[in-house]
Amino acid sequence: MKDLNKMALNVTSNDTKLEQLLGASVTFIKKICRKYFQDRELVNDISQSCLIKVLYGFNTFKPEKGYYTSWLSRIVCNKCIEVLRSGKRTAGSKCNSISIEDASILLSDNTPDFSDQEEKEIIMKRLHDAVLSLEGIRGQIIRMRYIEEKSYREISAEIGYDINRVGIEIKRAIELLKKKIFK
Repeated sequence: MKDLNKMALNVTSNDTKLEQLLGASVTFIKKICRKYFQDRELVNDISQSCLIKVLYGFNTFKPEKGYYTSWLSRIVCNKCIEVLRSGKRTAGSKCNSISIEDASILLSDNTPDFSDQEEKEIIMKRLHDAVLSLEGIRGQIIRMRYIEEKSYREISAEIGYDINRVGIEIKRAIELLKKKIFK
């Protein structure tokens, strides 16, 4: 992911560099899509759609506001949510970008009963919306930890906080998420 962020900083109007960045982004995009859907064709369709959005919207990326991977993950997550809302998911597709295990960790003392599929989908949707609504560094850290599945050390290296501070920010963000979900 560091390579993607570095590559994004070097892209100007040079089509070759942008093409290389898009090529390198495919794996990252598909990884996020697979957290939502198991259908390979649907993942490929969404990935292609996201690449087109990135291609035509790259001029809106502001490196001073955050990392390329964070910007890209928001594009991909939003596209996946759009597809879920449109009802185009298949019978085998998953509804969550955050695993049940991670949801249990995030919601720890308020962990709902995930035996009821409808309730599970509602809680996971609320959780995902809450994660996407977190702004600033806490939102970025939570997305890096639970969507991009980065370690504390990787997050620390990317944002420049020490590992303890990353842990503190994750804990504070989780408390905010709980308030948003169980309001």
